[in-house]
Amino acid sequence: MGAVNEGKSGTALLLTGTNKIPDYCVLGTGSSSFSVTDTDLNTPVHWATFDSTDATTVNKVIYTTTFDSVTASGTAAYKELGVFTSGASSINTLWGKEAFAGNAITADGTIEIQIQYTMEIW
Repeated sequence: MGAVNEGKSGTALLLTGTNKIPDYCVLGTGSSSFSVTDTDLNTPVHWATFDSTDATTVNKVIYTTTFDSVTASGTAAYKELGVFTSGASSINTLWGKEAFAGNAITADGTIEIQIQYTMEIW
C-alpha cells in the first residue's frame, strides 16, 4: 500500500505528539490507480474500524481489521483499499491507498476479508 501525502504528513504529526491516527479501513469498487496526491478512494463502499493495533516491534505498527459477511454484505468486486483517520464523512483523512483492479476480491456476502496495514518508519 502506498502512503499518500496526507498519510506522510500525519505520520510526521504523530512523531510530534498529535493523536490523529488511522482508525478505519475501507474497501472500494473503483478502479483508479494510486497517486500520492489521492485524498479519497474512487468508490468507497464498506468502512470498518480496526480490530487491533500491534506496536510491539520497534518502528512498526500493524493495524488489523476484518470485514465479515455483514460488514461487507452483498455482491461486489473490491478493487481498492484505503486507510482513513475517521469514518465516512467530510472530515476523514486518507493515509494510504492500494489499487488492485487486475486482482479484484470478489465477495458474495458469505466471505470474510481480513486486512493488515503495516506502517513502518525507517
